[in-house]
Amino acid sequence: MLWQREQIDTIEAAITSARAGRPTVLTITGRAGRGKSAMLREVARRARGFRVLEGFGEDAHHQEPLDLLRRFASDTGPGFPEDSLRADQDPLGRLDALVSDGGPLLITVDDLHHADRASVRALTRLVRRAVGERLLVAVSLCPAHPSDPDVRPRPTGWGGDVFAVTVEGVTLAQASALVRRVRPDAGPALVRRLWEHTDRSPLSLSSLVAQYTAAELESARDFPAPRELVEDVRRTVHDASPEASALLNAVAVLGHTWSDLPTVGAIARVTDPSAAAQVLLDAGLLVSGVPDPSVTLRTAHVLVARAVYQSIPLPERRELHRRAAAELRTPMAVLEHRVAATDDHDDALADALARAAESAHAKGAYRRSGRLLRWSSRITSAPGPRVSRWLDALYVGIRSRDLGAVRAEMPLVDEAADRARRALVQGSLLVVEGHWREAVTVFAAVPESTLAAADAPTRHRVLLQWAWAALATGRGTEEAGRLLDRALAVPHRDPALDDVHTFTVGWLGRSRPGERTSARPLLGPARDPARTPLRATHMLAWRGTVHAWAGLPRSAEADLCEVAARVRGGLVDSGADVHHATLAYAYWQSCAWTLARDAMAAAHDATVAEAHPLVRAVEPLLAAVQGDAVAADLVLGELEERLATTPWREAVRLFGVAATVRHHAVGHAEERSGHLARLRARFGDRAVRAGGDTGGLWALHMAQAALWAGEDDLAEEHVRAVEGGVPRPDWLDWVPDWLRGLVAWSEGRPDTAHRLMTRAAAVDSFDLPLYRAHLLADLARLTATEAGPGAAEAIRGRALRAYRRIGATPYVERLEAPASGSVRPPVPDVFAPLSDRERAVAALVVRGMSYAQIARDLCVTRSTVGFHLSNIYAKTGVASRHELIDLVHSWSP
Repeated sequence: MLWQREQIDTIEAAITSARAGRPTVLTITGRAGRGKSAMLREVARRARGFRVLEGFGEDAHHQEPLDLLRRFASDTGPGFPEDSLRADQDPLGRLDALVSDGGPLLITVDDLHHADRASVRALTRLVRRAVGERLLVAVSLCPAHPSDPDVRPRPTGWGGDVFAVTVEGVTLAQASALVRRVRPDAGPALVRRLWEHTDRSPLSLSSLVAQYTAAELESARDFPAPRELVEDVRRTVHDASPEASALLNAVAVLGHTWSDLPTVGAIARVTDPSAAAQVLLDAGLLVSGVPDPSVTLRTAHVLVARAVYQSIPLPERRELHRRAAAELRTPMAVLEHRVAATDDHDDALADALARAAESAHAKGAYRRSGRLLRWSSRITSAPGPRVSRWLDALYVGIRSRDLGAVRAEMPLVDEAADRARRALVQGSLLVVEGHWREAVTVFAAVPESTLAAADAPTRHRVLLQWAWAALATGRGTEEAGRLLDRALAVPHRDPALDDVHTFTVGWLGRSRPGERTSARPLLGPARDPARTPLRATHMLAWRGTVHAWAGLPRSAEADLCEVAARVRGGLVDSGADVHHATLAYAYWQSCAWTLARDAMAAAHDATVAEAHPLVRAVEPLLAAVQGDAVAADLVLGELEERLATTPWREAVRLFGVAATVRHHAVGHAEERSGHLARLRARFGDRAVRAGGDTGGLWALHMAQAALWAGEDDLAEEHVRAVEGGVPRPDWLDWVPDWLRGLVAWSEGRPDTAHRLMTRAAAVDSFDLPLYRAHLLADLARLTATEAGPGAAEAIRGRALRAYRRIGATPYVERLEAPASGSVRPPVPDVFAPLSDRERAVAALVVRGMSYAQIARDLCVTRSTVGFHLSNIYAKTGVASRHELIDLVHSWSP
């Protein structure tokens, strides 16, 4: 099991309390299947040196008083003397003796809410009496439910120290680790659907992935229930009346949705629906909604609905679907039940499903569209249209990231007669997986006559993705531009490819300014990212990307955090890996290292197959500024090899940024001086020359590389490119002077260099804090060279404080290395006492974010943010967020 840090901290605190001689109680609360039993086992594992008594509450109606305590007292495990007669006659006295025996004792009770009342009361008395004893009582409980007719008295007044843990099920990240441990090929979309379907239950998740392959789960319209639950439900239903059983079957056929009692009764054909429903409500199999005016019902959980559905014999199930289709009124529901009721080809129904699929696709409901197309294909009689609809369903499945089911059917796709659609499915999958060269090969193999004869949607989809793949392989903007022109000339637009269209047009526009600039309006007046329509998320992602490349991290973060929130919410998933990595790049620019690492982890989690080169290019940035040259070199080496065969312009440029940062942070003089020549030899002159809409940050780094190589004219060329960047960042108020100062210094004009860099350092700015520290360090070196170390001490101190404040380890070590053996007093790090998570919260507070914004960005609740802030205030000695901001700014250079 995977536990949260706060849960483990609480468990350890409870064990420490008991070990210190304070009788302690640990309560673990959560619904069934959430992992309470596993957490009790974790408590026992961590309670080293404790003797352990394990018990459980039995869900029985005729328990004898003190049954639970008798089982405890008769335990004859290691370290417990046997005395069965005393255990039976005086179990509480027996336990008192065990507690008083001296050694630490752990008593665990699973499902205490099912234990007999006398045992619950006796346990509370035991804890109250055990003053000074090393006793830990750990119990698991289900939350009390007001409708439960047999609620046991909840233990109160324990006495001693009481610790509480709530088990709310696994997080999405934990679910991903759990699922992929068993099914490594499970994609992010499948993991999220399973997580939601099982209501975060680790037991149900584990059961499903153990029973079914990822492909089987991805191709399922509705996920099945675990076999264990199916058997439990069968036993429960077997004991119910025939009318109750029939009503439950009807509710299950309608799915896990609210249905009014008259409709359910008509489908079930029972004489007294109310009486049958009451039986099921009492059994906990159904729940009722608010009468308005009729009663509405649904199963207690989606897994119950699936378990009941799987238990219905096939002929009866089809008949119930036929009745449901006759009773329901919404077109989509009628279609679904008609499909479920048919067992033969039905072309009229197949055509209706195809029209419904087209409508769903236009509205962005791609999974529904793909499902409808699959159903339509299955009941289409003619082989040609049947195959076409099946291939269209696979294409839609690729765009909605249901890749496991598509991969499972690829051997059949390779044999399909519809050549254009076959290439569409094959190439689309390769594009999504990042195999762009192979995708270009597949698309280019389609004869022009075949492509011309294909329907407009297929032709548009092939040409647009072909243009994107050509651009990503570095085949040149001319080829990609021609393909894009052909795609846009087709009288069709596929909303599922809006992101591909926007980013293809956008990257081409940055490569060839003035020719393809239809994405430029996205850089206009700022607007609240949260108000951006869901269908325009790809435009928000593009704007955030442009801002990140331009060196506008706060604007990029605002846009890309909203995109990331929509990805986490399952609202969008296309391009999630690159969007998360670009967000990490923006955080890196702000020196929010912890947030950047979190965003990179999310990027890797969203990776479909091979990591995208833009994702890989961000990784060395984090490693370099932390002084990890080995990790940075490993990724840079792998990325360089990949880009040698697919030299996508933007990926090559970001590689150049990352390599420059690596050499600046941990490189030696020979590496720096040869860096530009290596880029030029590997990727050509275009990899180091300013041209197109380059992005200010790339030009800044290339200016640095040119200075290392002694190419001052090229450095000045890049400084002009920095100044001409669109949109314009605020750091242009000082960066050009800094870079021109370095050029002047390289050219032997130290006075000009000092004047320019001093002017740059005088600008009051918090933008690009790492580069601000570089400026101060360069000015200190220049001053020391020209006027001596003493004259540079003050500016050097400012640089050191700046590097310390952002945690740039290699630069701190470099500046702290004594030049003449003198020892300098250390400067405090404001955030030194904080944990990584507290640093992340503090960084966002200092940047002016609200509780709600911080909670959204860190995927936590507002109360958790408040908890971390309380710790931050205590550790830093401040009383409010305003004092924290003032404290941080007081250490700014």
